[in-house]
Amino acid sequence: MDVDFNTSTTASGGDRKPRFSDEALGRLILCATIAVVYPRMYFSYAFSDESYYLAIPYSFTLGVRPFFDEPSIYQLAAFFTQPFVELYVAITGSSAGLVLFGRHLYFASSILCVMALRHFWKPLIGSGPGSITQKQPAFPGSRSLPAGA
Repeated sequence: MDVDFNTSTTASGGDRKPRFSDEALGRLILCATIAVVYPRMYFSYAFSDESYYLAIPYSFTLGVRPFFDEPSIYQLAAFFTQPFVELYVAITGSSAGLVLFGRHLYFASSILCVMALRHFWKPLIGSGPGSITQKQPAFPGSRSLPAGA
């Protein structure tokens, strides 16, 4: 982890203790979030539509034709997950553990989305706290108010 050893004097004249940089703090928060959320995948059971999102791609893997045999409009989302479900079924030979695999797939795609968003936005707005408000005007095209207004 990066530690910022830049010291400055406080009001009492003493030096500040080293603090974590914003980059290290962000990575620490991400790792803590992963450590808390990841084990939950093995113990949670959703009564909602979690299995439905995997049932349609699995049916495509079994030979159901999209738009002909499946009338649901939600089948369009299955085009993204169907290659992964097909690969899982080809490797394991059955659908046992498919829901847990789907949870892992969702978790990995969430982490990749966070990394992609950070990679895209960091050059534009920086990484420090409050950097969005410092670099971007509240309304694009608007002029800043003069000092003391």
